[in-house]
Amino acid sequence: MTQTLGGDRDGRELGGPTSVAPALIAPTYVGIDPDGLRRLADIADQYAQRLSLAGTATAPLLDRVPAFREALSQNLGAIRNSLDERGDELRWRADVIAIAQSVDPAAPGPLHLDRWLVGFAAFGVLPLPTRQEQFAAWAGVRWLRALRSAPPGEVAEAFAAIGRAQARQLVADHPRAIGSLDGAPPALRFAANRVLIAAEIARLEGIADKLEPQAATQAPTRAVLRHLRARSAEYRRWLAEERQILLFDPTGDGRVVEVFGDLSAATVVGVLVPGMANDITNFSGGEGGFRRNAANLYAATARNGVATIAWLGYDTPDGVDAVSRAAAAAGAPYLARFLEGIAANGACRISVVAHSYGSVLTGIAAADGIEADDVVFIGSPGTTLENAEEARLRAGGRVWAALAENDPIGFGVDPLESYRWWWGIHPAIPVIGALESLCRREDLWHGVNPVAADFGALRISTEGSSGHSSYFRAGALENLAAILEGRHSSVDLAD
Repeated sequence: MTQTLGGDRDGRELGGPTSVAPALIAPTYVGIDPDGLRRLADIADQYAQRLSLAGTATAPLLDRVPAFREALSQNLGAIRNSLDERGDELRWRADVIAIAQSVDPAAPGPLHLDRWLVGFAAFGVLPLPTRQEQFAAWAGVRWLRALRSAPPGEVAEAFAAIGRAQARQLVADHPRAIGSLDGAPPALRFAANRVLIAAEIARLEGIADKLEPQAATQAPTRAVLRHLRARSAEYRRWLAEERQILLFDPTGDGRVVEVFGDLSAATVVGVLVPGMANDITNFSGGEGGFRRNAANLYAATARNGVATIAWLGYDTPDGVDAVSRAAAAAGAPYLARFLEGIAANGACRISVVAHSYGSVLTGIAAADGIEADDVVFIGSPGTTLENAEEARLRAGGRVWAALAENDPIGFGVDPLESYRWWWGIHPAIPVIGALESLCRREDLWHGVNPVAADFGALRISTEGSSGHSSYFRAGALENLAAILEGRHSSVDLAD
């Protein structure tokens, strides 16, 4: 696909002749703080994103009333598009006004006015090419918005058709759009998210500075202040370490995706999908943390031509809400599109390693089809799939499963097998054997256990691992690395 970069409201190509509509540069807006307009635009973006997430989250609940679901989807889509357009236009106006206000009133010109009148007159003083340039930058986001709903393969083709200078300008003008656009070149997304992280640091520090005077006398304020400073310091470390952040969204519990290795040159990619209680605040947790697991898997591979990705691209459940599939159903489309984007950028082999509740999300996504050669369910509470054959993977794709010793999530596998573990906690639980008749081997909360023989997955050995968070060490880690690299004959299977 060949696509030009943007266009004005009449459809002309970016960079071509453009006449700026008078209504778009009305001097009525002169005198408004450009930063205030940009903050309003950010708010519009946040509400547009929340509407999108709300639409995705409620879709499974409305499956039984398709007519209502379609009407709601259309209404939410129209509101979201309106918010997007208003945000884009506010940013364009802010850019033009900032230029207008920067005009030096002492400089020679057709009008000699005091500074308060210069902004008003600037639209007559500024040369037309400057106004066209600002309008073109605003119009460029229309091109990006069209790509947002396009398949990631088309996104990759569109970026391949533009020059490096244009691509860099897009990052500078629209970092939020580029930073989350599946199919866009990884290097551009890294750069865009560095801009977003720096902006979030500035936002947090700005709030903290305003709260500082109150912190001396108000304990709750001190707690908030410590949190703000800690988050700011954490993000500063990310920038200092030059981490490869493929997605950065600090709103709510936050979403973040980080790459280990050279994703642009990788021919083998492993994507780790986390379970419950993961968010942006504990993403960089210590040993056993989700991000560290992705780093450990990368270190266990040959590394050359390999990349691993810590994918926190959904809002994970925090507690009892893990009994629901709502979070998994909402996140599944994001995972599927993300994998398409990885494939569009040239990865040959793609494997998904789904831990705990992440296997519920991955199972839902796999039922509709995903770009993956291997899927590994580890410590799973069920995948929603009845059997491995229901997972629609690439041709020849394989489904694997693992359950470590003493992983309590495996209690539903067979109560008698867990007897010894429970006895060690409290000898008064031998009655657990009576549950044999109530809890069959294949039954878990979210469906058939993927390690059950009837499920049909290849069960891998987890020798040397114990507990629910132990799959990225010892023999289990070596097996995951072998699966990732396609060395299937080297994988140790469980007895």
